[in-house]
Amino acid sequence: MLLSQDKSDAAYIITAYEPGRIEVNKEAFHAPLLLTPESLELQSLPTEFSALEQQHVHDWVQRDVDVIVVGYGAKARTPPVALMKAAMEQGKVLEFMDTRAACHTFVVLASENRKVLAVLYP
Repeated sequence: MLLSQDKSDAAYIITAYEPGRIEVNKEAFHAPLLLTPESLELQSLPTEFSALEQQHVHDWVQRDVDVIVVGYGAKARTPPVALMKAAMEQGKVLEFMDTRAACHTFVVLASENRKVLAVLYP
């Protein structure tokens, strides 16, 4: 899936997605990543979505973001209740969706200059 050209001031933007591969600024990534319009992190996530823990959520909600989008891969999954609860206890909501939808949502919100964090599993 190619995404439309972005006109925002974001330093990092998703330029394409296909299952197993996320392209940011035309560079391919095959591992999970944390992405904001200003930053890209590769080492802070477990390799498997199922290994995410409440501590990860705690770290995400401490960031200066308005929206946290979690892309769990290509297949539909039930969002882990413990992770959603950990975010709600801190006054935030995690938006869980397949990674294709999460990439699209990130691009739209970043183009609106919104403070968005995407947690993406290819």
